[in-house]
Amino acid sequence: MRTHDLLTNADWRGTTLGEIIEIEAAAYTDRPDERIRLTGDRLVFNPREAVSIGMGIHELLTNAAKYGALSTRDGEIHIKTENHGGRRLIWTERNGPPVVRPDNEGFGSFLIQKVLRAELQGHIEMNFKKAGLECRIELPPTALSEEEAHAPDTGS
Repeated sequence: MRTHDLLTNADWRGTTLGEIIEIEAAAYTDRPDERIRLTGDRLVFNPREAVSIGMGIHELLTNAAKYGALSTRDGEIHIKTENHGGRRLIWTERNGPPVVRPDNEGFGSFLIQKVLRAELQGHIEMNFKKAGLECRIELPPTALSEEEAHAPDTGS
């Protein structure tokens, strides 16, 4: 997981969702700006939160590369964010292979659920739509300010 490197380079002050996605996506596509679109409000994470959300993003990207939108040439991931009384992230995959709900929850999905609920007091909902995975993540507000994050704006 590359989020650790990102935090180390920022002296463990915190970061943004855009930074996390950029560094984690580099392992899965050489065209992250074309295939992964981040729109909406800028979401800021303290270091503990960043590690947890980084694990979740890493797992979502791994699954997208193996089974979803990133497994095809034209697949795309759209991530919409909101920061109003809480932080919301909606991950939507398109133009990948048809999606079916797995029979068994894999370790990665279990890990995402456990980490986001236990570490971040968040909620996650995975919808396996035929057109592509839709994952909704709801997190409580952060106490970390933009200045404390010390992360440049990279599209989030």
